[in-house]
Order: sequence, then C-alpha cells, then structure tokens
Amino acid sequence: MQKNNSDQLTVSRQAQNYLNQQADLRRDVQVRTLALSRGASEEQAAELVAKARTVFIAEGGSVRPVEPDGKTLWRRPDGWLATVEDWVACALPKEAPKPRGVAPAKNPFSRRTWNLTEQMRIQKQDPALATMLREAC
Repeated sequence: MQKNNSDQLTVSRQAQNYLNQQADLRRDVQVRTLALSRGASEEQAAELVAKARTVFIAEGGSVRPVEPDGKTLWRRPDGWLATVEDWVACALPKEAPKPRGVAPAKNPFSRRTWNLTEQMRIQKQDPALATMLREAC
C-alpha cells in the first residue's frame, strides 16, 4: 500500500495546525497571567487576550509579533523582537502611585529595616515622603 503525497501533506499540515493551536493557548494564558499580575481586572485581561491574538501570530508552533499589516515583524526600538511582556506592559495603564503621605509599613531608612531598593523607589515616586522618612530616623 503506497501513500499519496497529498495524504502526507495533510498529516503534516494537521500537525502544524495542532502546534499553532498550542502556541495560541500559551500566548493567551501568558497575556492573561501578566495582565492580572499587573493589577488588571478580569475584563481588561480578556480584552488584552483578544487584542494579543492580532498582534502575536502563531506560526511554526510559536508566536511572533507582527505589525498591523500582518507580515512585518514588530521590533522594539533596540532592534529585538517585541515580547508578550513588552506588549502587556505598554498596553496596560501605568500603576497608580500610592497616595502621598502614606508611609510604608517599615521605614527603609532605619537601621533595623534598611532597604536601599525601597529607598530609591520612594525617592523617585515621592521625594517629600523620602525626606520625611529619612528625617524620622
């Protein structure tokens, strides 16, 4: 019994379609997970998943970012291909800063709870609060 070339292409194409479906599912889960971890609501996450389906096209078992024309690869300004993380970060609004005057639970400027990373974050977001915490020590 000899197989027809068209049968082989069909099986090959079916395997490729299966790989692309798996890549689509991974992309959807990744977008949803990233959106929720950045504070998006369920509705916002669902909208981002729908938009991501037009930006990240499954091909060859993986997703690739494309420009609106659907053919040109979408690259970051540094020349690298855009990632799902990059896209979600750009698509979601910036996190709202903490209200002014609300001190962290631990003062990162004190000797007991020294935290340079937290000091720099506070200094960048609210210099007046940073000065107040520094003086409290």
